[in-house]
Amino acid sequence: MEYRPLEVPRAEDLGSPDSLARDPGSLVAYLEANPNRLDVKQMAPPLVMTIAQILADRGKLFVAEKLLTEGAAHWADRPDLKRALGRVLIRLGRPDAARRVMTMAVALAPTDAESQYLLGRATIRSEPFTAARQDESIKAFETTLSLDPGFTDGQVTASELSAQLKALKRRRALGATPAGAR
Repeated sequence: MEYRPLEVPRAEDLGSPDSLARDPGSLVAYLEANPNRLDVKQMAPPLVMTIAQILADRGKLFVAEKLLTEGAAHWADRPDLKRALGRVLIRLGRPDAARRVMTMAVALAPTDAESQYLLGRATIRSEPFTAARQDESIKAFETTLSLDPGFTDGQVTASELSAQLKALKRRRALGATPAGAR
């Protein structure tokens, strides 16, 4: 059998949104072969988030993190970029970094339920999980549900979040930190 190297898609092959919708892996392969195309200064914030999501979905979390970190720094006033970065950091198992980013996102958009939820989710996984952090996660989850009583996310429904919140409060009242709730 003859060896044929994997062909890297060319930029002109990616010109149509239909092409990307059919095969986002082509975009990932192209970006891996041409990392200079990941310059956030030449993109709009929605494009940064879209490309980062495609990269994350394809398991390229570190590349997505790099792109979102640069985007969040370039557009420091965009909570949506910080929220997307927080999600990737949580997936990478870096809750302390996610907590710092989500704290900034919440400061920029305190009425965004998703940012509040992600702050709580990062905080509950942070180490050491102190009583203060437990209170912080309770507050973030309470705020999430007060802003959006029907809140749902790919990770949790409003009823599941409510149950987790009740467990956190119950353990807090008993003076215990919830090792099993994380």
